Amino acid sequence: PTVPASGTRAALLLGCTSLLCLLALLAHEKPAESAADVCANVPRVPAAPLKHLSQQEAADVDAALMPTPGLSVESLMELSGLAVAHAVLAIYPPNAYPNVLAVLGPGGNGGDGMVASRHLASLGYSVSAYYPKRNGGALYVGLAASLEQMGVRFVDALPPPSPTTVAVDAVFGFSFRPPLRAPFGEVLSSTSAFPHIVAVDVP
Repeated sequence: PTVPASGTRAALLLGCTSLLCLLALLAHEKPAESAADVCANVPRVPAAPLKHLSQQEAADVDAALMPTPGLSVESLMELSGLAVAHAVLAIYPPNAYPNVLAVLGPGGNGGDGMVASRHLASLGYSVSAYYPKRNGGALYVGLAASLEQMGVRFVDALPPPSPTTVAVDAVFGFSFRPPLRAPFGEVLSSTSAFPHIVAVDVP
């Protein structure tokens, strides 16, 4: 399979927007102003039209990207997590929604959620993470450690829903296959009670 041009363009546009935001932060002369306020003033590159991919289409795109030089699992995870963080920032600004709860699964979707959490913490959100079934792989252990270094708090149970909290559903992605095993049935049911949810993927 080949990667659609629109998908490649969308990834490049996201990278350009993120770079502009970073340059604005480095050049900014008012340290009292939050990163979110600075980035909010950076012109956004128009997004490509949205298309919902089927589970198979998503798997095909992933398989096509993996052999591409420079697009490792880590770099694709970084792009995905950055895109999620930008979506949260655009829809739920931290002045109105200061809290983010990342609900993390054990696989790649959870990795995307950890990357998003790191970026959201750097944008001024108060981020906590619920990670009920940890992945012992080196990549995931490193991601979890980076969250702790950024001040993200890991919680032992899901907190009650709050109108000022955005839940990031990073439990399962396109590789999910039934049945739904414990504890994730209860996790997903409890997460759905939050009034504001941003899903990394649509299983």
